[in-house]
Amino acid sequence: MWAGIATFALGILAFHRLPYLLPPWLLGLPLLGAVIWLYLRPGWAPALITALLAGFFWQGLTAIQQQANPFPGALERRTVQIEGRVAGSVEEKPGRRRFRFRAARLRGPEGPWRKYGGDLRLSWYRTAPADLAYGQRWRLSVRVRRPRGFRNPGGFDYARYLRSRGLSGTGYVRREPAPRKLATGAGRSFRGGLEALRRRVQAATEAAGTAAPLARALTVGKRDRLAPETWTVLQATGTAHLVAISGLHVGWVAFLLFLVTRYAWGRLPGAALLVPAPRFAAVAALVGATAYALLAGLSLPTQRALIMVAVGLGAWLLGRPFHFPRALAMAALLVLLWSPDSLLGPGFWLSFTAVGAIGLLLSGPGAGWDRWRRAAAVQLAVVAAVSPWLAYWFGQVSLVAPLANAVAIPYFSFVVVPLGLVGALAAVLGLAELAEHAMAATGWLLSVAMHFLEWLETWPGVSWSLPRPGVAGVGLMLAGLGLLLKAPRPFRWLGPALVAAPLAWMGPPDLPTGQARVWVLDVGQGSATVVETARHVAVVDCGPRFSATFNAGEALVAPFLHSRGWAAVDRLVVSHGDNDHLGGCAGLRERVAIRETAGAPAGGGRVLNAGDGWRWDGVRFRVLAPAPGGSAEGNAASRVLEVTAAGQRVLLPGDLEEAGERRLVRAGELREQAVVVAPHHGSATSSSPAFVAATDPEWVVYSTGYRNRWGFPRPEVAARYARVGAAALNTATDGAVRIRLGAEVRVNGYRQAADRYWHAGAAPPPLSSLADMASIL
Repeated sequence: MWAGIATFALGILAFHRLPYLLPPWLLGLPLLGAVIWLYLRPGWAPALITALLAGFFWQGLTAIQQQANPFPGALERRTVQIEGRVAGSVEEKPGRRRFRFRAARLRGPEGPWRKYGGDLRLSWYRTAPADLAYGQRWRLSVRVRRPRGFRNPGGFDYARYLRSRGLSGTGYVRREPAPRKLATGAGRSFRGGLEALRRRVQAATEAAGTAAPLARALTVGKRDRLAPETWTVLQATGTAHLVAISGLHVGWVAFLLFLVTRYAWGRLPGAALLVPAPRFAAVAALVGATAYALLAGLSLPTQRALIMVAVGLGAWLLGRPFHFPRALAMAALLVLLWSPDSLLGPGFWLSFTAVGAIGLLLSGPGAGWDRWRRAAAVQLAVVAAVSPWLAYWFGQVSLVAPLANAVAIPYFSFVVVPLGLVGALAAVLGLAELAEHAMAATGWLLSVAMHFLEWLETWPGVSWSLPRPGVAGVGLMLAGLGLLLKAPRPFRWLGPALVAAPLAWMGPPDLPTGQARVWVLDVGQGSATVVETARHVAVVDCGPRFSATFNAGEALVAPFLHSRGWAAVDRLVVSHGDNDHLGGCAGLRERVAIRETAGAPAGGGRVLNAGDGWRWDGVRFRVLAPAPGGSAEGNAASRVLEVTAAGQRVLLPGDLEEAGERRLVRAGELREQAVVVAPHHGSATSSSPAFVAATDPEWVVYSTGYRNRWGFPRPEVAARYARVGAAALNTATDGAVRIRLGAEVRVNGYRQAADRYWHAGAAPPPLSSLADMASIL
């Protein structure tokens, strides 16, 4: 069974590698052929081929359904009117409300209404009505952006995240033309009633006081109010799963209901004669777990947990012996059938790896241990098993997770969650006083738990940031842990060897001395560049700080560094103090160790001026501006850095403008460059004719935001570089730009190789019909 499921999963992954969607007929024909082959010649080889093509086919159908209603590209970023209904829970964010909106029709700035059935995720700022709720119908004026995100190696694929949830775009509500609420219609849906109950429970959680956001997360799965500081504590201590309604909570609810119902049913006279107590308890546990999952919004982690619980209880109800590996395999298959996209997210791998480690331990060396020893071993086994995945997905492992979870899991499972569910049930039943007291007590208990976790977070070395291992490295580590838990004693020594093996090749990629790689990262309207040499790495600017909870340094630059194998930055160079260059540096420092900071005074550390520089591994870094003791401010004070490797040069001029460019030209500091990163993102106030002529680049790279409001790069600037024969790349459309400096210069954009079918602007399929194939043949 495991071989078939693994092959089915490989088919899903294979489809995810496609740069375009395939038509249904092209998906179905290979599978049909494999099924016929299996029927005529049964055997393991045709069975596995069929499973592989079935996974490919299933993911293809899912993808076609997800992208069935793309938002019209011609209307992107323009004010349009849409009619439809609120199709999901309303999330409360600082200064706005965010919700899923299922459109029925739309109208562009010109033209009539037309049918459109896509789902959008909208934000309504400041003026959103307090009673905005699921099921309401509205006519809204919106601006929409199709699924798109920053594209850097190691970065979060926001476009895939949106597409996997069937969203055609994101946008915001505009004031004019004014929003208009429409008649909802008669009747009330099941989902509408459920959302009303969820809002009632949410209101009851306010009695938890300062811990209300945590109480909301535990009862209805809404984590929109959790402060960034709370997330930092939970992630550093390895306890973030405690506020995500997943396997732990759903499983505990099912287990508690099973015990209570079995005891109560067995005490009722004659009840056991009608239905055996264990069977009735299993039904009650499954119903209760389902109700809890529905109350929590039935998110993807909750769906996985519910499926796993249903598989276990289903075996009990059918009178079948519970075979752990088979049950785990069946749960994995059902999850992949329900949501094949979950294979590309951390939750799937963390959940099944943790459960598998527990099963191996309890059926192997832990089978004969006493209760306390088993409990301690389970904690260590789970932390050890998920650590390779945590390193792969996040580049960080909590070192206090075993201790934190050993205390927090029983505390939450036996005390906090049951009391919170009592409050939620009381709120659902309209018992306001009981709900208030239960939620107040839950809030106090949660405050105690957070004080303990905050204390743990103050410990030195609470978490370990490390280079991300590859998939092969994770596989070797997990195989080694499996040998330690299950292999015969003479072979267990192989376990530590396999676990340690990936450490030998984890780290930055090999680069010969005298060569360099320069990465101009996609950080929106801002600038962040990474320069790699054989044994060193420099970061030049960190991109912008977009909001109080999101900055480019933490969200974009740090994951890139981890994916490249860098655990620390040798030198952070800040060109000047504008937010789009400096804003992300504080966030970067929180995620990655910075050995030295230099550049502009605003960044702290050593100030760099013209004439300063250094050499690393045969690569020269030279600062060209500003002059020492100069009076330049703002963009004119930008540090201009030239990187030279193997006789090839890259110029990083920051936001230097025309006056500063003239000074460099007059001083004779500018030489021909292989690559120039356009000053000030391609603004008309920079890249003067004299500057372009002096640098005469083979390539120009623009670091801009997608469809930015300033129109960068300006057409006249792009024309100047084109006249000297410079090929152009733009991070807004090409993603991160990699520049390889060696015997020859190679420049390419990350999107060209990495974009897949779910990205806006992806290539169309080469064949759309049988007629196309016939014409080629």
